[in-house]
Amino acid sequence: MLINNEMDLNAWQTAWANYHVLLAMSQVGLFDLLEDGQARTPSDIAQQLNADPRAVEICAHILAHAGLLLFEAGTFRVSAVASDMREPIGELKWQWRRGQNFPNLLNTILSGQPAITTTGGVLKDDETDARQFLQMLHRRSSANVDDAIRVVQQAWANIRAEAPQHNTPRILDLGGGHGRYAAAFADALPQAQVTLFDCEQATRIACELSGTGFETRSGDFLRDDVGGPYDIAFLSYVTSGPLLRLISILYYFWKMKMDSSKPWKR
Repeated sequence: MLINNEMDLNAWQTAWANYHVLLAMSQVGLFDLLEDGQARTPSDIAQQLNADPRAVEICAHILAHAGLLLFEAGTFRVSAVASDMREPIGELKWQWRRGQNFPNLLNTILSGQPAITTTGGVLKDDETDARQFLQMLHRRSSANVDDAIRVVQQAWANIRAEAPQHNTPRILDLGGGHGRYAAAFADALPQAQVTLFDCEQATRIACELSGTGFETRSGDFLRDDVGGPYDIAFLSYVTSGPLLRLISILYYFWKMKMDSSKPWKR
């Protein structure tokens, strides 16, 4: 949403505040309580959640205005939309636990220090957080799998066009986390050798989420050997910071090599 005037700015502020209401009410267990479909008064909800009745009523009206609750005859119940979104709403508890990102943002901007320290988004010392984070990414990535497969298949077709004797694609899913893409590549190209590279915690959880139809290799891809050689490297949402600079350098040398093999481009 673009900010073109003061009304747009106010809309941003309202959305920010409402989202925090949703985070907090999810954290205290509102949607877990109401998932049975029963209507409850604010007092009943507050008593069962060990919360303040007035605060619950105000926040519940905000969620009803957003379409996540239904308000009828002084009672609230979960809406069909919220029922359909049970998984992503449940993941808000995970986001709340990482909520220090936002209060610490000013310090991060001033000092450059991260609000929280992760490895590829994973909190290495918190198994529960890492598992929920990767489960969330695994679920959300389902919408992009077909596009990812098409990209890799096209890349392989281009390689085969130049080297028809090469029958076994070697594919690296770099920083692949949850493993959904690696598993999809292995299914779509049965002859492929697919390797998922990520930290040990991620590769272990990836096998739980996405099966074992691919190889895994663990480490820090900015320091450790990623194996290979590979024909195709697939990177999803990891091209930032030092890695983006590294990719730019590698592309430069690859381009130099390609140009040197074609005299007409010199």
